[in-house]
Order: sequence, then C-alpha cells, then structure tokens
Amino acid sequence: MENVITESNVASVKAKLIVEGANAPLSKEAHSILYNKGVYVVPDILANAGGVVASYEEWRVGKAGLLITEKETLNDVEKTLMKAFEDVLSFSNSHKTSLRNAAYALAARRIVDTMNVRGWI
Repeated sequence: MENVITESNVASVKAKLIVEGANAPLSKEAHSILYNKGVYVVPDILANAGGVVASYEEWRVGKAGLLITEKETLNDVEKTLMKAFEDVLSFSNSHKTSLRNAAYALAARRIVDTMNVRGWI
C-alpha cells in the first residue's frame, strides 16, 4: 500500500532498516525524516524489482529462441539485482545520499548516457 508511513506517523517507527516491498509505502516527507534519523531504507525500485527482471529475462531468452531452466533464470535475476544494489549502494555512499536518490540519479544518468550514444542529444 502507498503512503503507509507518512509525516504524521513516522515518529513511531523504531526500525533501523526498512525494505519497501510495496510501491511507495513511504511518503516523501517520511523518507526524508527516516534518512535523517539514520534509518536504512531499501527503496521499492530495488526491493520490488525481481518479478520485472525475471519477466524481462524470460522475454529476452524466448526472443532468442533459447530455453533455460528456472534455476538459470533465478541465477540471472540474482546477478542483475545484486549488481543493481551494489551500484546504488556505491553511489549512495560516495554522494552521501539515500538509496532512493541514488537509484533515481543512476537511472537518469544511464538514460542520458544512452541518449548520447544514440546521438539523440
């Protein structure tokens, strides 16, 4: 559910770690308050991406006319998600920002880089 933790109830949160399993369960204000309190929030874009990555992997493999096992698919998904998390964590640490802001910044950078490579900008 969206906005389960908001500015009005964030003070009652005692967690040191929040892993967002839903889309946008924290309001923008709550996220900011928790970040400033040192609460580690793994954003939905990372924590909730496994199904999307698996679907893409199945589509990509099927488009190539290949067959892979469920175990191979899960290994590929794990590699993709671990790499994404490592990239976001590294950016977050080096830029002193939240994981959410790091994920958005990396996504924006990758879009611009791709547009440059394709000669669109």
